[in-house]
Amino acid sequence: MVVVVVVDVDGFDHLHVHVQVDVHVHVAAVIICPVRALPSGWSVYYRVVRRIPRGRVATYGEVALVAGKPGAARQVGFALAALRGSVHDVPWQRVLGARPRGHAAISLLDPVGAAVQRTLLEAEGVAFDERDRIDLARFGWKSAPLGERRGSRMRLPRSERGARGGARAEGPSVPPLKRPRRG
Repeated sequence: MVVVVVVDVDGFDHLHVHVQVDVHVHVAAVIICPVRALPSGWSVYYRVVRRIPRGRVATYGEVALVAGKPGAARQVGFALAALRGSVHDVPWQRVLGARPRGHAAISLLDPVGAAVQRTLLEAEGVAFDERDRIDLARFGWKSAPLGERRGSRMRLPRSERGARGGARAEGPSVPPLKRPRRG
């Protein structure tokens, strides 16, 4: 196994070396990259992606849904694309494009990036079928939206809160819109 070591340059007087390997390896190259802050507007997506465990995958749409922004799958894609060329702790390779019949697949158009993503996923134990798809029943990530995690209280939507943030007693409540799932 060959590994490329990435060195962060924090200013001009500090070097931080990040190496994460499971076995002894030969280092093929050292690349020096400037440290760049992650785009703050997409931090909710990055928090969700960090929760996807090793060996599991999610679709762009599922990440958006868990982040509380249904229908924002493209925004998730833009957020993950913004990570390119920076050093970060977001496991971007675990987010895939949805395919019919409970499958997902790599949707990167860049063949090098797609090969890197596939290699990273296979190293985590994720298997691809003969059509380069991943079975979500086997490798899919099941998660509750960010506000519904165990031990946390979810706030009511603004329209259902009273003046001080509590639940309103008057008026009928409107059930949440349920979007049909693509399958």
